[in-house]
Amino acid sequence: MKQAFLDYYRCPDEAVDFRLAPGQPNGSAPGYFHFGSGLICYGKSAVGNSEDVTDSLPDAMAQVQLEGPTCVLPFNPTDVADNFRYDRVR
Repeated sequence: MKQAFLDYYRCPDEAVDFRLAPGQPNGSAPGYFHFGSGLICYGKSAVGNSEDVTDSLPDAMAQVQLEGPTCVLPFNPTDVADNFRYDRVR
């Protein structure tokens, strides 16, 4: 789940602690969603997504939580990065 982050920032594995939020729709189709006001992501998200990037997109930033040193995310950042890297967006 954190491999794209580790690869980009070249930090040790123990420096980053991400966990997937409950409710992650593993079986659902990927789509577009916001992560804050300036970033559109493509993938599966616990906040939902849309098939069309021009639709009103849900914002996953509101669902990010910190539990001690662990950052709980409503999507898998490595999957989102891989979708763009390998041109898997629709």
